[in-house]
Amino acid sequence: MINLANMAEQGQGVPRDLNKAAEWLRKAADLGDQRGQLQLGLAYEKGLGVERNPKTAADWFLKAAEQGDSTAQFNLGVMLATNYGKGIKSASPEQLDAEEFLEMLKILPES
Repeated sequence: MINLANMAEQGQGVPRDLNKAAEWLRKAADLGDQRGQLQLGLAYEKGLGVERNPKTAADWFLKAAEQGDSTAQFNLGVMLATNYGKGIKSASPEQLDAEEFLEMLKILPES
C-alpha cells in the first residue's frame, strides 16, 4: 500500500494524484503500518491530498511514534513544542516540557 501511495504521489506509472496517495496511506495507517502513519501525518501536516490539519497530523505522528518511529517522535515533539506549528512563543509551559512525553516513549534512560 505504501508503494502504491508513493507511485500516486510521484506519478510513477500512473497519473500523479495526491488524493489517491492519501487514500492508500490511510489504508496502510489504519492497518497499523508505522510508515503509513508517519506519511499520513506528513500529508496532514502539509495538506497533501487531504485538508491541512496539524492536530490530525500530530495524532498520526503519535501512533507511529508509539511504535518506535524516530522521525514521528521528532515531528510530534516539534508539533507539541510549537503549539501545532503556531510558533514556540505561543506554546504553553506544558507543551514545552517534553520530558514527560519522552518518558512515555521510553527514550530517556530510567533513573
